[in-house]
Amino acid sequence: RARTPTDRAQCAKVRERDNPASPGANPDSAGPFSEQPAGGNQGTGGLNGATATANVTVEPSSIAAVELSLEASQTVEAGESIDLDAVAVDEFGNVVEENDTEFNWTGTGPTGVFSEENTGNYDVTASLGGVTSAVTTVTVEAGSADTVELTPGANQTVAADESVAFDATALDAFGNVVETDEAAFTWSNTDTTGVFSAETAGSYQVTASLNGVSSAPTTVT
Repeated sequence: RARTPTDRAQCAKVRERDNPASPGANPDSAGPFSEQPAGGNQGTGGLNGATATANVTVEPSSIAAVELSLEASQTVEAGESIDLDAVAVDEFGNVVEENDTEFNWTGTGPTGVFSEENTGNYDVTASLGGVTSAVTTVTVEAGSADTVELTPGANQTVAADESVAFDATALDAFGNVVETDEAAFTWSNTDTTGVFSAETAGSYQVTASLNGVSSAPTTVT
């Protein structure tokens, strides 16, 4: 039979009962709640002047990326340290984990601290839940000169006007080479490149120095 006005009014009440979400509440017009940023939210529904509020906590999704605090390549001197931080985020940028001890690190200690005494390039990554960060490359360079070594280092005996060519090497505190160019050193009793030659008999002390650091003397007789 054809619907009467009374039938239509009853159907409208049924629809209102089954879909109680009111305008302005977090749930959409069909009722479901949807939110991307993690945190606390409220959903409110109403019917015939009565309202009810439900607290909804949005938790982060699964890990989509791991980011390092220092993404560009870094350069340090031997023995210096860098403290890197890692953060795991979901696809919406919500933080899943930021405790450095929870990540698996390569090229650092267990908390993301990089420290190396030998020169070279080192790759650092952090991973969690099968997701690995982009690589940060740390270049370790030699520190300042700590010692200067001469070659030959043993005392030398030569005839008048004979020559001895000395080599000098400056090392940092960890034994990394700082300088090997003889012309960069300041020499005593040789020419500017470390070559000894004398026509007068006697004993001569040969040294090389760099930035205030001098070698032990080698005696040439």
